[in-house]
Amino acid sequence: MNLSELIFGNDPNCIVCGKDILPSTFGMCQSCQETFPFSEPMLDQKSISVCRYEGPAKQLIYDYKYNQNRVIGKYMANMMTEYIRKGIFHYDGILTVPCSKGRKKVRGFDHTLYIAQILSDNLGMDICEGAIERVKETQRLKGLTKQERLLELENAFVIKNGDALYGKRLLLIDDILTTGATLSACTQAVLPYQPACVHWLSFATVI
Repeated sequence: MNLSELIFGNDPNCIVCGKDILPSTFGMCQSCQETFPFSEPMLDQKSISVCRYEGPAKQLIYDYKYNQNRVIGKYMANMMTEYIRKGIFHYDGILTVPCSKGRKKVRGFDHTLYIAQILSDNLGMDICEGAIERVKETQRLKGLTKQERLLELENAFVIKNGDALYGKRLLLIDDILTTGATLSACTQAVLPYQPACVHWLSFATVI
């Protein structure tokens, strides 16, 4: 039994329409899973997103982050797990984009770290928890261009215990890939410590 099952068991309702279902890896009834905006998994892709940020995917992310529906987070992590398992790359550790203190206080939890914990359990992979630290409280990035986001994120992240990242194949995760500015800023902070690679995994993508 994995971490998510210990916390929640097997949820009996579709996370999209609420219909009663048998236990499902993705938490959806057959009809919702067939119409969900999944992305085509690419075996050699270094930036992977499970789905497009539209329709039910947008609603799931909103309910997870702002209504604290962690059952949805469990299934988001399960979907992300399956996409990693389909790929050709193998990783030594998981990095997370750190949530700002203000947003964590409002939401009550670090939504990205929670997904990472489920991924870690599913894949048997360690989390490099706290390796990336947010030292700048940035404004909301929604509505900003990529260049504006990069400027806002400049010097926002620092690395703790960077020597532990040397030579590691790292998977950097976030919930949404919008312009890539946040993941780029985190990656640039990590690269001086010479990891073998830093690949990106997000649940949904805008681009």
